[in-house]
Amino acid sequence: MKNYKINILSLIIFSCHLLFTNQTKAQVNTQDSLALVQFYNDTDGPNWLNNTNWLNGSVSTWNGITVQNNRVDQVVFYRNGLSGDFSALSQIDSLSRITLFDQDFDSIPSSLQNLTKLNRLEISNCGIKGAFPSWIMNMIQLTVLDISRDSILGPIPASIGNLINLNRLSLGIKGDSVFFNPNGIPESIGKLNNLSFLSLQGDFNEMSIPDTLKALSNLSSLYLDNCNLSGDLPNFFTKANFSNLRSLHLNDNQFTGPIFSKVIHSTLENLNVSNNNLVDSIPDMIDTLLPKIKNFYVHQNQLSGTIPNGIG
Repeated sequence: MKNYKINILSLIIFSCHLLFTNQTKAQVNTQDSLALVQFYNDTDGPNWLNNTNWLNGSVSTWNGITVQNNRVDQVVFYRNGLSGDFSALSQIDSLSRITLFDQDFDSIPSSLQNLTKLNRLEISNCGIKGAFPSWIMNMIQLTVLDISRDSILGPIPASIGNLINLNRLSLGIKGDSVFFNPNGIPESIGKLNNLSFLSLQGDFNEMSIPDTLKALSNLSSLYLDNCNLSGDLPNFFTKANFSNLRSLHLNDNQFTGPIFSKVIHSTLENLNVSNNNLVDSIPDMIDTLLPKIKNFYVHQNQLSGTIPNGIG
C-alpha cells in the first residue's frame, strides 16, 4: 500500500510537471495561435522572405511576433513579402501593435476596429487602395497611426480630431494617388494636442495652413511637404508656440512671401522650405537666429542678396 501511494504521488507530480512544461512551451492561448496560423496561410506565409520558426516551436520565436503574458502583443513586419488578407489578426484581441511596412495588400480590414487594446496601427506602402478608412476615427485609443504611401483617396475626415490620444500621425500619398482635400487641412487636427510628430501629404487645393495647428504645442516634427499649400507662411512657427520643434518641412508647395521672419526658431535642427515661391534674403545673423540648425534647405525660391558668413 505504501509503494502504491508513492507511485500515485509520483504520477501526480510528473503530470503537473508535464502540464507546466507544455503551457510554457505554448506561451500563447489557443485562439491566438490559431489566428496566427490563419494569418500565415492568408498572407502566403510559405513565400515570405523570412518565416523563421513559423508553425514550429514556441510562438514567441516566430519571426515578427512578440508575446507578453501568454498573449500575442505585437505583429511587426518590414519588407517581408506578405500579400493577401490580414483580417485574421482581428481575432487576437490582445494586440497592442500592428506594423506592416512595404507589403502587398488591397485594403485595411475594418474588423481591426474591434481591437480595443490596439494603440499602434502602421500600414505603410502596402498597395492599399480605395477611400479613406473612416472607421479608424472610432479607434480613440490609438497613439500611433500611419497609413502613408498608399493609394488611398481622401478627403481626410474632420472626425480625425476624435483621435485625441495620438502621439504620431502620418497620412500621405503614393505615386499619383493623393488625399484630395478641397477644404484644405482639416482644422480638427488642431485638437490633437498630444501630437509630437505630424506628417501630411496630398492635394490640399492651394489652401493655407490653418491657424488651429498652432495649438499643437508638443510638436517636435512637422512635415507638410508636397501638399499643394499656398499663401504666406503663418506667423506661429515660434518658440512661444512650439518650444520643442526640431524639424520643419514645408517644401514643394506654393508658399509666397518672406521666410525667415516666419520660421526663425532657436530649437530648429532641420528646416526645409525649398521649391516654393518665397521671396527673402538670408539674414546676416542666421547662425544666431538658428543656432542648432543641421540641415538647411531653401533652394528653388526667390532669394536675393549675398550668402552671409554665418551660414558656415
